[in-house]
Amino acid sequence: MTLNSGAAFRNHLRRKASVNRLIHLLLFALVAACAPARTGSAPGPARLALTHVSVVDVETGRLLPDHMVLIAGNRITQVSPSRQTRVPAGARVVDARGKYLIPGLWDAHTHITYAGEIAFPAYVANGVTSARDLGGRLPELLAWRGKVKAGSLVGPDLYLAGPNLEGAWWLDGVMEFAATDSILRSFPFLEASPRYRIASPEGARVAVDSLLRLNVDMIKFRNLRGDEFRALASEARRKGVPLVGHAPGGVTLAEAADSGMRSIEHMETVMLKLGNANETERRAQLAHLARAGTAITATLVTDIAYRQTPDSLAYAVIADTLNRIDLRRRFLSRELLAFWKFGLDTKSFEGPNDWAASHRKQLADLRLAREAGVPILVGTDLGVSLVYPGFSVHEELRLLVEEGGFPAIEALRGATVYPARTLGVADSVGTIAMGRQADLVLLDANPLEDIRNTQKIRAVVLNGRYLDRQVLDRLLSEAETAAHR
Repeated sequence: MTLNSGAAFRNHLRRKASVNRLIHLLLFALVAACAPARTGSAPGPARLALTHVSVVDVETGRLLPDHMVLIAGNRITQVSPSRQTRVPAGARVVDARGKYLIPGLWDAHTHITYAGEIAFPAYVANGVTSARDLGGRLPELLAWRGKVKAGSLVGPDLYLAGPNLEGAWWLDGVMEFAATDSILRSFPFLEASPRYRIASPEGARVAVDSLLRLNVDMIKFRNLRGDEFRALASEARRKGVPLVGHAPGGVTLAEAADSGMRSIEHMETVMLKLGNANETERRAQLAHLARAGTAITATLVTDIAYRQTPDSLAYAVIADTLNRIDLRRRFLSRELLAFWKFGLDTKSFEGPNDWAASHRKQLADLRLAREAGVPILVGTDLGVSLVYPGFSVHEELRLLVEEGGFPAIEALRGATVYPARTLGVADSVGTIAMGRQADLVLLDANPLEDIRNTQKIRAVVLNGRYLDRQVLDRLLSEAETAAHR
């Protein structure tokens, strides 16, 4: 695959999505004709009408009361006042009087292979209809994406990065140290979290082509030196593929933005990159990100769960087979719990640090970033202890409002339209508008009044399929059953 510009890559994604949707509909027709219906495998109704609903327009921040949203197949065909809209003949009608409709939510930073297929029902039951996986076992992720497209797995649309790119100078040192330590030898962490070794700037350029051949949607890096980053960014820009990663070493945030980075992952890496710069310098660097359209995925929930929560509590949750401490543990795989424990065990290698002060600095920079106009994405970094698939998206939304000082609408944009724009797919998902994919969440209360209301989910429309509360509860029950196998 050779893509020469960002526009070319977006066109490629749209063409691929159109073909996949056609295949999806044909497969549904075959399944409906020759197999009994089962959860997630049967097509939704040909036409769906959500009537008398209050639509949250995330782009303008306005609430559109008493509207009707019409859906045909997996596309929104009309959004207009109920009094001006006629329900099509044969449509399934859902009276949504007193309800609020938002676009399907995103987890813009996750690692689903740490959790396994069991995570998919929890995502959907929490209204997450799109996920950006930033490092995992690509064969499994591609297989799951295929099952979601075919309708045999109920789950969010996946946008994939594949293995993380790491500089050899960092990765080789980790492997040498791992060989000497029993904790690191006891857990196959590189199998759980694959890495692509970059030994030179030329190796960084080769990595882009290699990963594109594997059908990834973006390139994700972590620890790279300045010359390696520049080579990687140049090749990613030449091929038209989005580049995301930690704040890179050896270059400023401004240079990273000008090099074409679509998002910088973790507020912590941004804070560390800004170092001891004064507030004027910090504002200038962040304003550069905003002008370039480079987003930041804050992952505040990760810092709270991993750094601000006592390890004793996290270990207790892992050991709590009766799920008395946190009921959400019921939906977790043994693999994810093992990964949690491994992550906690590795803290023994760390030196002392004032993590509370670090958190305060992150929040201060987060506020500056928002003031500068940097898009802030909602991501959870699933894989970290006490971060739960689906559920922690709502935690991140709450933290952005309660700790970051965001208006509810701005936090909501970070879980809807901003991730879609960052990946260049905002013409398909992220908003409620005619022609968009029908990924929607129906709420019992207004999220603009209280961001916690995103958790009061009455139904989810997933790629045009209406999943009511009974179906969502059944999905969670299936996940709980799978967790005990």
